[in-house]
Amino acid sequence: MTIILIYTLKHTYLYAVMQFAADVAAYYSKARDDTKVPVMYAFPKQLKKPKGGAQGMVSVRKQEGTVVGRPDAGKKWVEQFDVGLD
Repeated sequence: MTIILIYTLKHTYLYAVMQFAADVAAYYSKARDDTKVPVMYAFPKQLKKPKGGAQGMVSVRKQEGTVVGRPDAGKKWVEQFDVGLD
């Protein structure tokens, strides 16, 4: 499962922003070839890196929810903004 971190001042966020982040995260995930990818979101204080864990691996104490990411939409965003992370 792919994870999005939430950085806000008052724990409020727009659905469109969460969908954008989920789409881009899904595009960069191992599930890139799927049509729909579940993307979990959580606050940074709820994440912990396990001892000896691989780079980027985290354990989640409490997740806030899940958004369905669409890798095809994420690809369009990446190409539009020419992010260059590939």
